Amino acid sequence: MALGINTNLASLSAQRALNTTQSDTNTAMQRLSTGLRINSAKDDAAGMAVASRFTSQISGMQQASRNASDAVSMLQTAEGGLQSMTDNLQRIRELAVQAASDTITDTDRAYLNTEASQLVAEINRVAETTKYNGTALLSGSYETTGLNIQVGADSTTEDSLEVKIADFTTDAIGSTGKDLKASFAAYTHSTAATNGTDDGSVGATPGGTATAGTDGSLTIDVTFGTSGTMQVSITADKTAAEIAALIKAEADTTTGISGTVSGNDVTLTAADGSTVTMKSTLSAGTLGTGGSAGTGGAAGSNGTVATGGAMTVDGAASSLASGTASVASDNTANTTIIAGVDALKVDSRANALTAIDTVDAALKSINEGRAKMGAFQSRFESVVSNLNQGAENAQSGRSRVQDADFAVESANLAKNQVLQQAGMSVLAQANALPQQVLALLQ
Repeated sequence: MALGINTNLASLSAQRALNTTQSDTNTAMQRLSTGLRINSAKDDAAGMAVASRFTSQISGMQQASRNASDAVSMLQTAEGGLQSMTDNLQRIRELAVQAASDTITDTDRAYLNTEASQLVAEINRVAETTKYNGTALLSGSYETTGLNIQVGADSTTEDSLEVKIADFTTDAIGSTGKDLKASFAAYTHSTAATNGTDDGSVGATPGGTATAGTDGSLTIDVTFGTSGTMQVSITADKTAAEIAALIKAEADTTTGISGTVSGNDVTLTAADGSTVTMKSTLSAGTLGTGGSAGTGGAAGSNGTVATGGAMTVDGAASSLASGTASVASDNTANTTIIAGVDALKVDSRANALTAIDTVDAALKSINEGRAKMGAFQSRFESVVSNLNQGAENAQSGRSRVQDADFAVESANLAKNQVLQQAGMSVLAQANALPQQVLALLQ
């Protein structure tokens, strides 16, 4: 090997090794100081992406857990309001029982009625003002479209729960009857078939213009108050059971109405809970077929006029006479109508007896509402437990990807520090090698 001074290969090699050792030492010190194995993308690009996804899931689940806990607090607030309403209703019932006895006078009942009226007003005030973070809970705002609680880290439908809270205002609780006539308005209409017109003569050449008859048809119109409206048109021969199936199918596709079939009977249910049963004895085959136009040599035949069937709605029959419309009869004759708590009075014995039934119905509604809230609270508590467990497992997974192993990194640091010291010593010796050239020059 030639002896030179311009290029000291031993020094260059020692410097390269020392730079590598210094870089490894810095990496070990950074990991030990931050506690992370991955401090930048260059450390582990794929690992950094995995750790980032874990972080999203962990933070999402932790927030979802807080959301579920907030939902529990919200339902507890609502239940607290219902407890206050229950206490007031129990007092009203006590007053009603007292007022139902003839051991007191009407003057006494007036005093009792004054207290009952104030308690009713308080019940309604509680229903309107029970709020959580500004959201009114008992006023019916979330009876149809509920409150959505985000209980997951993602955007799927399974990551949220809908909580529906019934209307607990005084005009909503306590009613046990529905005015079906008001809910179920005009419901039937039939159109008769028309006769065909003959040509007016018999012979080789027909006289006047012949006209074909029009087939009969049946149209059933159903209006359930503000809940929904539907229409069923029947123009072909069908049995009563087939007509019932058609009515049910149309009801199921109409917002606010649903139907069930039992034989020839169709029970329609509106969104407000009112129901009406249609007992069909109709047969579209009796609607008739229009006559065809006459042809040469023979008079045109006339069609058959549609004949009336019958339809019974909750016991009230309505004839479907040809070509006429029928309007629903008063179907409330056998229905007990009890108004809500807002109309409650105990100023007479009869009103007091009605008030007892009203309060019992109201308490039933409130108890059902509290039971649902309790069930949801238990479910949300389970959600919180599950989310916390999931977040813990996700943190464990992220730790394996991202966290530094202190045993490994401390060993690497000790090793690199020794190598660094050795490298410095070797570099000093390598830098001294060119001095050997001076011996040749003496």
